[in-house]
Amino acid sequence: MEGILERLESIEKRKDHLVKEAEKLCNDYGREKIPETAQLQNLRTVAFSTSSIEEIKNYIKYQMGRIKEWFSEKEGKKFGDALIKKIEEEKTYFSSNPDTALYSIRLFIGYLIRYAKYLEKIGGEGEKRP
Repeated sequence: MEGILERLESIEKRKDHLVKEAEKLCNDYGREKIPETAQLQNLRTVAFSTSSIEEIKNYIKYQMGRIKEWFSEKEGKKFGDALIKKIEEEKTYFSSNPDTALYSIRLFIGYLIRYAKYLEKIGGEGEKRP
């Protein structure tokens, strides 16, 4: 069993990756095809009010059913599905410790919100990465 210091260290090492992945997800869809930051903040509220990763994914599916941006497509991929895929990647990466996975997912959602707000402010498509 991993100790708290080891878990924190593993998250710290992953933060740059999470930031880049959050920015990439937003850039892949562009400002017009991602949910409003208020909707993403609602997702963050759900993520912090549960200890269940499946509940977070369920909320995203619910949003996909009611808000067009969650269901918007880019090259046949829906934003909500792409977000669920990122959540699954974190769950798999930290498969030995679900609590660490949940913390990592919460961080990812926070980074997603920050970058979405940035895109909202600049009104653009974001930065293109190679």
